[in-house]
Amino acid sequence: MKKIDFKAAAAQAQARKKKDKSGEGKKEVIERPKRFESSPVYYKGEQVAVLNGTVAEYKVDIWSGAHPAWQGKKGKVLLDNSALTKFQEKFGMAADVYGEQGMEQVKANEELKKKQEEMAAQGLKVY
Repeated sequence: MKKIDFKAAAAQAQARKKKDKSGEGKKEVIERPKRFESSPVYYKGEQVAVLNGTVAEYKVDIWSGAHPAWQGKKGKVLLDNSALTKFQEKFGMAADVYGEQGMEQVKANEELKKKQEEMAAQGLKVY
């Protein structure tokens, strides 16, 4: 059986009480981070949102409005490859003969390809 020195334990308890009363054992006050109201969120140089946080402005590589997973799309972003679009890509220069139906999708595909090339040049993932 272990022997307990009650006199030493009582002396330690009194020393702790004196320390607590004198304020030596009190914890330091933790300084909170600065809070910014209405911090802008930038995606590809454009402001896409405003939020409260600890940073004056946020620059993000991915944003819910641009990511296919949050848009309800599955897999990779694919260009529209309908038969009409393929035809207009080949013979778009003859739109006066065949009509301009589908040309807006061809232009949208070209813009999307340019954006993907810019992202790849910046070292970002291309979806």
